[in-house]
Amino acid sequence: MNKFFVRFLLFSSVFFSSQTFAWTIEEFNLEANIQADGSVNIQETILADFTNETHKHGIFRDIPIRYTDENEKPFKTPITNISVTDENGVPRNFTKSTVASDLSLKIGDANKTVEPTETYVISYTVTGVINAFEQHDEFYWNVTGNEWDAPIEKATALLKLPTVSTSIKAKCFTGVKGSTTQNCDFEIGEGQGAAAFKTTQNLALGQGFTVVFGWDKGLVIIPERAYEIDWTAWAKKLQYLFLLFPIWGVWRNYKIRKESAPQKALIPLYHPPENISIGALGFFDRNRTIDRDLTAILTQLAVKGTMTLKEVKTDGVFKKTTYEFTPTGKNLDTLDEDEKFVYDHLFLQSEEPTTLDALTKNKKSIFWYTQYGQLVRQIKLSVGDYLRTSNLALKGVLKVFLFGTLLLFAMVVFTGIAQSPLPIISVIAGSVAAVALPPLNKAGRLLKHDINGYKLFLKTADKQRINWSESQQIFEKNLPYAVALGLTDKWAKVFEGKIQIPDWYKGSSTPNFNQLQKSITTSAARSIRSSTPRSTSSSRGSSGFGGGGSSGGGFGGGGGRSW
Repeated sequence: MNKFFVRFLLFSSVFFSSQTFAWTIEEFNLEANIQADGSVNIQETILADFTNETHKHGIFRDIPIRYTDENEKPFKTPITNISVTDENGVPRNFTKSTVASDLSLKIGDANKTVEPTETYVISYTVTGVINAFEQHDEFYWNVTGNEWDAPIEKATALLKLPTVSTSIKAKCFTGVKGSTTQNCDFEIGEGQGAAAFKTTQNLALGQGFTVVFGWDKGLVIIPERAYEIDWTAWAKKLQYLFLLFPIWGVWRNYKIRKESAPQKALIPLYHPPENISIGALGFFDRNRTIDRDLTAILTQLAVKGTMTLKEVKTDGVFKKTTYEFTPTGKNLDTLDEDEKFVYDHLFLQSEEPTTLDALTKNKKSIFWYTQYGQLVRQIKLSVGDYLRTSNLALKGVLKVFLFGTLLLFAMVVFTGIAQSPLPIISVIAGSVAAVALPPLNKAGRLLKHDINGYKLFLKTADKQRINWSESQQIFEKNLPYAVALGLTDKWAKVFEGKIQIPDWYKGSSTPNFNQLQKSITTSAARSIRSSTPRSTSSSRGSSGFGGGGSSGGGFGGGGGRSW
């Protein structure tokens, strides 16, 4: 054993052995008269020394009334006919309450303080505390209890039967709970109807005095135990009902998914779905809007003839390719809501060309977080009819709220009582299964199905089946959608060497549309990220500078304290 630990124990024993306590129990005397009906009349006489605590008002006496049997089933030992007096039989004020498994008696008067020496005579009748065995019956009682906040200098117990027994068994224990120490004596009465017990050493804090008294069978009626409902056992059985909730959640999820799934095979669709914007198409493809959707809308503006794109080589040692946007003023009436918003935040100075670099530095352009965020919200709003939403009426909402509250309460109660995580896990799993539904409703999933068919066409376009007389129109018409779906390179390679430079593109060479898409998208992403508002915090975390038979067995017991 660690030397320091040994020294600490030695020092502690010396300290506590010499400690002066605020109050002490000079004597704890018990007289128990066992009745023929199996009840026991008990009288406890407690002589308390308050010499150092005269400002106190009295004591608490806590007596256990709830136990569990050998099969862990809970039962009660009812206590009745309670009275408290002084040594002269004068009644004392007291109130009673149930605290956990104890009957707690608060003895004293809040308007009076104690005398240096006080005597408390506590009388009561207790039932259900006689144990029956094959060869004898037995009264096994913790006389003093082990939970006093004061030491007990002396304890005695006198136990009496209602009639004489041919044989008497007796035993006593002292010390902390579970101790088999026997610093006590006993004497069996000459008439074989009583036994007297006494301690031979003081009882320190946490120590108690327990007696065992046995006699012939048939002298005393053994009452049936007052078993309580074993809520823990019931909760452990009923907790499995919570498994119905995740089963219901999975069934509901499967049913909704099956009902909303498109009932047709996926085949190539040779044109984008009708009445859907570029931004909405990108959102449906990945359930969110990304920077590439802005590039797709810019490409659509060029394809529709509202502006031209010019490839520009920058000066300096590190030359790079950027782009210049020039409005044409044409076909503005063909723009949808998203395209119009981007156009208005692209050409901030009417009819004036502007470069990509200039736009990324202009706080009012579409390449800044505020305007881009507004575009994203606008796109989300436009697809709202295709998203799964709750259309519950107020009454339905209240029903769902009430059901959820009751379920949450039951989950917490059963989890605590059953001492098992199954209820809470079941509720969480069931809730996740019930709400983990596709973000799109039936109409949305049908539209997504058509978009997947269109993507299949863009991915697998057959050069041999394309009408090359219309190749230029086919290529340009589908290019913005290919950008939104991340298929620019695949789409451009289908037409490689077969198309002319578009009228809306100005450059020194044949355009690299994949590079065009990547360049604009990268610039947009960099500008939007750099203009995103940064959150701040006043706190930076915590500083590192901080800191078989035994004593206590059987019935009875408890303890007390001063107040």
